[in-house]
Amino acid sequence: MRKYQNSVILSLLVGIGALLFFINQKATETPKGKQIQHARNLEVINSTKGPKFDSTWFDAKYQVIVFAHGLSNYSLLNFDWTPYFENNPEIRFIFYYSGKDRSKLEEWMEGNGFQRPILYDPDRKFYASNVTGDTNGITFNTKDGIVQFLENPSFPNYQDFLNELKE
Repeated sequence: MRKYQNSVILSLLVGIGALLFFINQKATETPKGKQIQHARNLEVINSTKGPKFDSTWFDAKYQVIVFAHGLSNYSLLNFDWTPYFENNPEIRFIFYYSGKDRSKLEEWMEGNGFQRPILYDPDRKFYASNVTGDTNGITFNTKDGIVQFLENPSFPNYQDFLNELKE
């Protein structure tokens, strides 16, 4: 009888482990190859130092799309994006921010000299349409609206990825 109980317990543990594995796989599923769905009707907060948002950016061949939930030191918005703006004029950089405090975002943009417009998305519409799993930030690098890779300026060779995107 004890041998039977040990077999049942082992079977249950294996089953639970498999279930957790598949749940984790689903939660971390890569969006590579997926079509991006832009949230086109959001409020735009334009930078005082850079270009104004142009809705044609949604249809640009090459896009770097950044979703950020917060403005902490670890936010994707805090990377130095300037060299990538300057070295890649054919790429449209589209930023979404889902924090609840619009004025905090405006102060942050001014205080940090952020050079690009940000789509203000407090209801996380972009996130709901494009992100699988739970994250406070993600970067989609797309060609013809299809996700090619997820790298961002935290990778020392990010420009190489952008060059590959443009090939």
